[in-house]
Amino acid sequence: MSPAPAIDIPAPGMPWADGFPMDPEWHRHQVLLLIELTHQRFWGRNDISAGGDMVIYYSFEQAREVMNGSETAYRGPDWFAVLGVDGTRERQAWVAWEEGGRYPNIVIELLSPRTGHEDLQARKAICAEVFRAPEYYCYDGDGQRLRGWRLTSGRYAPMAADENGRMWSAELEVWLSPWKGVLQTHSGVWLRFFDRSGGPIPTKEEAVRNPAFAVAPCAETERERAVAAAERAVAAELDAEIARERSRHAVEILAIALAQGRDTAASALLQWPPKYARELLEVLAEDHPDLARRLGHKASVRAQEVR
Repeated sequence: MSPAPAIDIPAPGMPWADGFPMDPEWHRHQVLLLIELTHQRFWGRNDISAGGDMVIYYSFEQAREVMNGSETAYRGPDWFAVLGVDGTRERQAWVAWEEGGRYPNIVIELLSPRTGHEDLQARKAICAEVFRAPEYYCYDGDGQRLRGWRLTSGRYAPMAADENGRMWSAELEVWLSPWKGVLQTHSGVWLRFFDRSGGPIPTKEEAVRNPAFAVAPCAETERERAVAAAERAVAAELDAEIARERSRHAVEILAIALAQGRDTAASALLQWPPKYARELLEVLAEDHPDLARRLGHKASVRAQEVR
């Protein structure tokens, strides 16, 4: 395969936080609680990253909208977690094309009068269609109601709570459930994680106050190894599907170039993240090396024009 030309996609100073003020103080404490409980649940492991109030960049076009201050541009969920990544690396934002195309495994939105409609409509659609996040949850702290969806055949299917109002997260292998109590002098009904037996995953402070709550390191059990093997098999199939999609998109780029000209085709390339665009050119270069080289050059020029 001929090497594809590099596409000079600009690397602007992109905003990191979502740019919107937190709703009530409860919202801020709830996000921090979810991040801490994630670390407690996976204590001893460094292959998970959890974030909140953080922008997720998934395309060049969306990044440009965020940079231009568009109020309608998607920025990111209240909380999310990604499994199977370097959890030791500090991140100010989640930039998908710098993470090997990885997106959240699980997303939780905290409903409020300001964001509730978007959380249940447009943002949920992005998580299903772009991120393909296996699990999506919305928690209404005022109404103390938890709703969840699991990705099935490319669409979110509602999840059913058990008789105690809990929902099982297959991604984190914990129960999600509202819990009434006090956290650092703040009283409220919080969304918390519970283990298989129904016991709460403790915060660090709770574990110190009550050693019985101490979290043991996550040793890889035989079951977890089997699950990991199954996940690798699914990932291999997904990689094959992605390769087929890249071939199809490369053909589309070729058709655009032939029918509408190379400038239009170069503009179409800029709609994808840089890494994906380069991979498309690699596919195209196998049979049309000269066209791939010219498109790469024109995409570089167009990138400079919109800088």
